Amino acid sequence: MIRFGLSLLSVCWIAGVVVAGPALEVVQAQLPAPELEARGLLSLQGDVQRSLEHHIAARAAWLREDAAGALALWKQAAEADPANAAAWRGVARAATALEQTELAFAGWRFRHELVPNDLQAKGAIGESLAGTGNFELAAAFLLAGRAADVEDRVRWRREMRLFSLLHAMDQKAAAQEAGEALYQDITRAAEADPPSDEADARWRRVLHELHETGVSGAALSAAMVRGFKAQALAAERDGVERARAMACAARFHSAALAVAAATGVEPANVSRYLDQIGTGTGVALLPTFRTPMPKHAALHRSAVQSMSVGRPAVAEALLREAHTLAPDSAMVNNALGWLLLERRGVSNEVVRHLEAAHAAAPDDPSILDSLGWLRVRQGRADEAVGLLERAREGLLAFAPRVEGLDGPAEDPEVLYHLGEALLKTGRIAEAKAVFTRALRMLSGPIAQWQVMRLGAEQRRDWGLQVIRPEDLYTLRFGQIEQVLRARLAGL
Repeated sequence: MIRFGLSLLSVCWIAGVVVAGPALEVVQAQLPAPELEARGLLSLQGDVQRSLEHHIAARAAWLREDAAGALALWKQAAEADPANAAAWRGVARAATALEQTELAFAGWRFRHELVPNDLQAKGAIGESLAGTGNFELAAAFLLAGRAADVEDRVRWRREMRLFSLLHAMDQKAAAQEAGEALYQDITRAAEADPPSDEADARWRRVLHELHETGVSGAALSAAMVRGFKAQALAAERDGVERARAMACAARFHSAALAVAAATGVEPANVSRYLDQIGTGTGVALLPTFRTPMPKHAALHRSAVQSMSVGRPAVAEALLREAHTLAPDSAMVNNALGWLLLERRGVSNEVVRHLEAAHAAAPDDPSILDSLGWLRVRQGRADEAVGLLERAREGLLAFAPRVEGLDGPAEDPEVLYHLGEALLKTGRIAEAKAVFTRALRMLSGPIAQWQVMRLGAEQRRDWGLQVIRPEDLYTLRFGQIEQVLRARLAGL
C-alpha cells in the first residue's frame, strides 16, 4: 500500500499555451455584434442638477467604503436623470460589490447604451452573459471589452471565461491564442508582485481559478515564478523572515508540481525542476518545508501524487529514477513494488522491491500492507493474514475519530486486503465481518468525511486543490467499493 496523505507530493513540468492561431479579431468578426435592446434613454428628460447632486454624494459614500449607501444614492441619481451614464456605472459597481448581480448587469447595460465604447461595461456584460448559455454573444462582448487598465483579477477572470467560451464554441485556435495572452499577462504579474503573506493567499486563489478553467499553463508558470522569487528572497533574509520566505517558496513549488501532475508531465523534466528547486540543499516541499529533502524523497512524493491523480506510467518513471538514487530506501522500494504489482501482477522484481522495503522498515504499516497483499497474490494467504493484521493494528494507533462512527476510522484498503486473505484461508465469517467494516468506511457520513479529508489534504500538502475531492475519492476507493459489494453479495 502507498499512503496518499500529508507527506505525499508529486512533481512535473508542462509548457505554457503557446500554439499560435488566427488573430482573435478574426473570430470576433465572425460573431454577432454585441447589441442590446434600445431603451431611448438619451431622449428622456431628467433633472440633471438633482442627479448630479446625488451622484456627488454617492461618490463620497463610495470613497468611505459605504457600498450600500453609495448604491442607494446612485439609484436616485439614475432615476432623476436616466441619461446620467456615470450614475449607471456607479449602480453597476456598487451592486457588484454587494453581490446584487441582476442589478449590476442592468447598470452595465444602461451604461453601455449611453457610452457604447466603455470597455469595462462590455467586459462586465460579457461576464454576465457567459452564464446564460449565449456563448457567441458573451464571447463577442468579452472580446470587445478587453482593457489593460482593469483590475488584474477582474481582467484575468474575464480572460478565463473567454478562454472557456471559445473552447465551448470549438474555436480552438482562438482559445489557444487567448490562453497564450493570459499566460504572458499572468507570468508578468507574478514576477512583479513582491512576496508577502497577503500576496501568497491571493495568488493561490488565482492559481486555483486558472487550473479550474483549464488554463493550466498559466497556473504552472505563475506558481513557478512565485516559488523562485520567494526562494531567492529567503537567501537574503534571516530568522523568522527567512522561514516565512521558505514556506512561501515551498507552497508555490508544491502548487506548480501539483498542477503539472494533474495536467500532464514529461518525467524527464521532473528531475530538472527538482534540481532547480534545490531539494536537499535549499527549499523543501510541503508540508515539512523546514526540512529540505534529498532528491530521491522528492521524486518519491512526486510519484505518489502522480499515482493519486491517475498517472501510473509517470509515477513508475519517477520511482525508477528515485530507486537509482537510493536503492535501499524503504519508501521508494515499497512504492515501486506496490505500483508494479498493481500494474503487472506478481514478478521477481515486485518481490525484490517489497522484501527490501520490509527488511529496511519491518514495522511500517504501509509496507506490511504491501507485502501482505503480495502474499495474497502469491497464494500464501496464511502468511498474508499475519502481515495484514499487523498493518491494521499499526494504523489503528493513529486512526482518527469521526462523529457517527463506532470506533476509529480505518483504512478501507487494508481492511479489503485483510478480508481477501481471510477468505482464502476459509475464515468466511471473519472475512465477511472485515468486508462489512471496510464498506462501512466508504458509506454514509464516513464517506463524506473521506471526501472532505482528501480536499483538505490537497490544499495542505499540494499548495492548492488540483482535482475535485469527489474525483480523487473515486480514483482512490471507487474500484475497492465495487469489489467489496460484490464480495458481500456472494457470501
